[in-house]
Amino acid sequence: MTFNRKLKAKKTLLESLATVLEHGLATASDRQRRLIQYLVTEELEGRGDRLKAVSIATDVLGRPADFNPQTDSIVRVEMGRIRQTLELYYATLGQNDPVQIKFEKRGSGGACGWSQRRFWSQCLPAAHFGFFPIWQDTH
Repeated sequence: MTFNRKLKAKKTLLESLATVLEHGLATASDRQRRLIQYLVTEELEGRGDRLKAVSIATDVLGRPADFNPQTDSIVRVEMGRIRQTLELYYATLGQNDPVQIKFEKRGSGGACGWSQRRFWSQCLPAAHFGFFPIWQDTH
């Protein structure tokens, strides 16, 4: 993929994030807004392979460095809330958005992805572990 195409894809995804933050998560908690922004930004910056429950909890959710995801479900709970909020947004106000941000449930982690309506088939490299782009044509 060319540099210009990657740049356009990244810009489009950031615009989509801004729209979701403004309209889809307008009534969400600051924590949820920070979380979705963190997840999308980390993925776009090529650090998606570093997204683990521990890093999310300590970097975004204010948990201490000794956070244990098996005894504290905060990441799973917040991810579930974000999934529900995004599902409602894309079923209503965001149904015509050109790009949809999705977090698929995968075991204890999740998959961060974008469903495009008409832009590109692949624009950014997939990350490795818990979060990776999901490329789906929604048409």
